[in-house]
Amino acid sequence: MGHHLTQSVIVLVEWIPREFEAWAKLVGAYNVVTDEIMDANLRPTAIEALKGIVREGYNGWTKPTDERLTIAYLGDLAEAGAYGRELVLAYARQTEWERSAERLKKIIDKVRAEAGRDLPPAIGPFAEE
Repeated sequence: MGHHLTQSVIVLVEWIPREFEAWAKLVGAYNVVTDEIMDANLRPTAIEALKGIVREGYNGWTKPTDERLTIAYLGDLAEAGAYGRELVLAYARQTEWERSAERLKKIIDKVRAEAGRDLPPAIGPFAEE
């Protein structure tokens, strides 16, 4: 989606909490309510972790190695202080089909279930409330 809409304008009339916020920050959307450009402020280590997650999902996160490496990248993202479930999903949805994103959700939920909690939350723009 991101590549095809580079010079397009999208207006969201209703804001669904968390649903679009991560996406808006990733694409640098303008928020007319706050009169601010939204920004993800991701450090290079966080960007590399997100790229790694998407790279492992090239075939839809269907292989056991895809899952293991994705979990490792999720840990890297958390260490960078940029983990946020919606951030990961929004980034992945820029290049992956929704069906693939559903598999990624299952991996994230598996990490949460095995740890008994979510990964450490982000510090900054993707902090979970």
